[in-house]
Amino acid sequence: MAVVTAAHDAAEHLERAVRSVAEQTVAVAEHIVVDDGSTDDTPALLEALRQRFPHLVCIHQRQQGSAVARNRGIQEASARYIAFLDADDWWHPQEVEQQVRFMESTGAVFT
Repeated sequence: MAVVTAAHDAAEHLERAVRSVAEQTVAVAEHIVVDDGSTDDTPALLEALRQRFPHLVCIHQRQQGSAVARNRGIQEASARYIAFLDADDWWHPQEVEQQVRFMESTGAVFT
C-alpha cells in the first residue's frame, strides 16, 4: 500500500497524520507526502519526520493545488494499492488492514 498526502501549510497537523500511517497493523510500503509550496514549517517538519519514518517519501513542489499534488504522489507510488490521507486527518490503526482485506475478498479495485 502506498499512502499519498497532499500538504500545504500543514505543519500543525501533519505529524499526527504521518504517525497514524506508521502505526498501522499492516505495514505501509511508502507514505508519499507532497508539499505543495508550503510557507510555514511544513518542509522542515517533513525532513525531520523522514529521519524517524523510513517509509516516508517527501516531495516538494511549487504551489499548484491539492489535485496536482495528489497526482504527483500517484506518479511516484510503486505499490499495488494507493490510499489518500489528508494532511489534517489520521487513521485508526487497522484502516489499511481492513481496506486491503475488503478489496481482496470482494475483488474491488476501488473503495
